[in-house]
Amino acid sequence: MTDLHPDLVRILIDQEEIQKRVKELADQISNDFKGVKRLYIIGILKGAFIFLADLTRHINVSHVVDFMALSSYGRTTESGAVRILMDLREPIEGQHILIVEDIVDTGHT
Repeated sequence: MTDLHPDLVRILIDQEEIQKRVKELADQISNDFKGVKRLYIIGILKGAFIFLADLTRHINVSHVVDFMALSSYGRTTESGAVRILMDLREPIEGQHILIVEDIVDTGHT
């Protein structure tokens, strides 16, 4: 049995099931972008980093991974300005893009 953190009662979804679903998502993404010259996968730091690494290992189309770091001004539940802390290394206009974010709350990022 896995040693659980003292605050946890039980595991709802185990690591194997999560990795299976990540592979299914990667297969769907590969299918959806089949035939494109290159897919630009943009990870929003820091929360998306680990998931993005797991996901891209299974994506079977030509892709480039880059990251952005963003910060919201104002309260998180209302509209606020988004500040770019770290931008992409190259322009992506006109490209096929997949944005990977850990939590979408306001949708502004």
